[in-house]
Amino acid sequence: MGSGWERLTPAQTPGAPLSRGLAAASWDRDSQRLLIFGGSDGQGYLGDLWVWGELTTEW
Repeated sequence: MGSGWERLTPAQTPGAPLSRGLAAASWDRDSQRLLIFGGSDGQGYLGDLWVWGELTTEW
């Protein structure tokens, strides 16, 4: 992995997470996955967990 940024576009998966704020996110270097938990969608607080795979670019 280089030292620069690269824009990745995830595959359009039905049921992918909606936009949100105040979520917690963590990158798992070993599995190359991004974990996103909770947040707020503007209507209320969310308690869901989403996992995005860098290799598959899918949720």
